[in-house]
Amino acid sequence: MPPAQQAAIPGYYPSLLNTLRHFPLDGLQGSFEAVGVRGTPVAALFGAGDDLIPIEAADILQAAIPKAEIERVDGGSHDLVMEEPERVLAALDRLIKRS
Repeated sequence: MPPAQQAAIPGYYPSLLNTLRHFPLDGLQGSFEAVGVRGTPVAALFGAGDDLIPIEAADILQAAIPKAEIERVDGGSHDLVMEEPERVLAALDRLIKRS
């Protein structure tokens, strides 16, 4: 969904502002490491063109969860589910089969 369409959804901006105010976008390293120690299966897709989560976060997540399946999507934005649904579905399928 293009950003202009997202912005037209009633409640979009208040919801986004609430997320920015209350969601810990930083400081999750300890939580990631705990998941890595437990061995919980993890799959993560990162868009190289994401303007919210930098592609370098893929390396940070991989370091914290060494067994995580990390996929970098060239040109992908933060909205990979809408842009690359088949790719996301394939990653979820692989994750389920690992569980």
